[in-house]
Parts: sequence; C-alpha cells; structure tokens
Amino acid sequence: MIPGLASLVLSLLLVTNFIHSELNEQRQHFTRAIVTQLTASTADYLVTEDLLGLNVVLGTLVSQGDLLFASVYNTDNKLLAQAGKRGSKRQDIITRDISFQNETAGYLQVVVNQTALDNRLNTLIFSFVALHLLVLGALGLFVWYFADLIFLGLFSVKEPQASIKFSTNSDIPQQTLEDERVAIQAPEGEPDSASIILVMKIRPQRWLAAHEERISGALSLYRCKVEVSEGQDIVAMFSGANLKDCLYDGICAGLLLIQVFDRLNTTINIKIGINLVSDLKQIEAARKQTVYIASLAERQLLLSNDAYQLCSEDSRLVISEYYNSLMPIGSVYLVESLQPAYQKLIGLQALQLSKG
Repeated sequence: MIPGLASLVLSLLLVTNFIHSELNEQRQHFTRAIVTQLTASTADYLVTEDLLGLNVVLGTLVSQGDLLFASVYNTDNKLLAQAGKRGSKRQDIITRDISFQNETAGYLQVVVNQTALDNRLNTLIFSFVALHLLVLGALGLFVWYFADLIFLGLFSVKEPQASIKFSTNSDIPQQTLEDERVAIQAPEGEPDSASIILVMKIRPQRWLAAHEERISGALSLYRCKVEVSEGQDIVAMFSGANLKDCLYDGICAGLLLIQVFDRLNTTINIKIGINLVSDLKQIEAARKQTVYIASLAERQLLLSNDAYQLCSEDSRLVISEYYNSLMPIGSVYLVESLQPAYQKLIGLQALQLSKG
C-alpha cells in the first residue's frame, strides 16, 4: 500500500498544480473580458453623468452573478454608482480607468465572482482523490482475501527446507529430506505405544479461528484424544487399544471435515494428512512428516505409507495412489471416500456441522 499512497500524494500535487495553473489562466482571461466590457459600457453613462444608467448597468451585472461588487468613481475620486458589498479582500479588487475619446473620465473598481472556478477546482481534486482511494481500497480488499492463497501457490513447495529425519522402532534406516522429497517407510509391526496423528491446514490461515468450533465438533464425534492448534495447523491424536479402529476414526474425521467445508461453499482450502506414530518418543518427527504430507493436499485427505499399510485391507475405504512430483510413487495415498453405506453417515454429520 505504501507505493500506492506515495503515488496518490505525488499525483495529487502534480495534478493540482497543473489544474490550478490552467484555471487561474482562465480566471484572468474571464476577468479581463468582464472588466473591458464594463469599462466600455459605462463610459457613455459617466460622461453624460447618467447616474441612474450607471447603477442599472452595475446592478444587472452583480445580479447575474458575474460580479460580487462594482463601483464607478470620477476623476475627483467621488463615488458615482455602486452595486454589491465591498466586503472582499483588497487584493481581489480590480481597478481600471474609464476612458472617453482618449481622455480619462473616471475609474472602475470591481470584484469578479470566482466561486464557480474555485468549485470546479475543488471538484476535480476531490474526484482525483476519490479515484485513488477507490483503487487502493480495491487493492487492499484483494490483498486481504487472496494474498494468502497467492503466497501459498507460489511458495508452498518451499515449505520443507530443513533436513528432517524419520525413524521407527523396526530398525529401518533414517531418510533425509532432500530436494523437498520424503521417503516414508512402512513399519514391520504395531508397537505398543503407537497412535494416529492427523494434521489439518486451512488456507487462508486467518479463517482457522472462525471455524475452530466446527473442527472440534467433527473431531469429537470420532473419539479424538488430543487436539491442539499450533499456529496455522490443527494437530489431532487418535489412540486406543485397537490401532486400526483409531486409524478408521481419524480417516472418518478427516473426510467429515472436508465435507463440512465443501458445504460451507467458501474459498477456504483445507489440507489434511494422516500418519502413524509408531513410538511416542518419535512424535515430533512424525508430526513434521505429517505436516509435509498435509501441505501436498488440495481439499484432500492423504495417508502416509505407514498408515496405508495398516488399513489397506479395510473394505470400508476407497483409497488410491497419490501422484506428486514432490513424493516418491507409493509413499502417499489418497482417501477418496468411504463405501456408500458408510459415506452416507459422513454426509449427514457434515450437514449438521455446516449449519452450526
């Protein structure tokens, strides 16, 4: 907005100066024409000492609005005729000699009505300022509503800049995130302390606070154990005796959230990733991994390879491979929906939450 405001001030100064010069030139031309015409028309009346005629001429011009004040004096500085009030500043009074046959018969003093030209100048300045403010206001609204989406579209692929390592208790070699790629390994079994982590991103970020109640309601329907808001993300944990049931709950909660925001019919982009936390000691690494998976989604629910291996034989789920240049093939999977009989419940729940 700073360049726009600077442009407004600079343009206003330049345009105002130009307009003022042009209108001042027109004002001087108009004044000269009025005074020349008036001195010519009053000369005969002055010579013949027709004071009634002088007053009529001056009164007519003042009543028409061309003059605010007019007076005629003889060579002895005696006031012969006057119309209007002499309340103007001295510098606004114009004095001209009245000549008859190359002899000075007296002089004329007038004050020209400049209100119309001043109003025109003020109108032009007001219109110019209003136009700039309108453009700046439109730009401000555009930035407010769409800057986050533009920034995300341009720079989202640069999110995973740090070197992040992921490991499990099954002695799988650690992988380093290089060139914004993650290799997600599958566990050999289910450790005792395993749980499911869900990360949800909302873009633009400013809408997160307005919908936290809906998000909490959706997660609570599927036995979410822990839910926290970490800046621009929602992190939820699902844990229990049966890890497969926990994963199913997390998937249902994610699909429900997607449907809720679809029903709200907004430009909000919701991104959800689900991962397996094989050991509570590795929860931070799993969280970072899940955040990156979620960043790849576009109104979608993505599973890590670990999570997919846990639910690949669940007939209630419709899952397909997810292809992305930032991920190795087969490392991330897309949950499209539940089977129709189960998806119907998700739809009904989304309907209720979207009305809240």
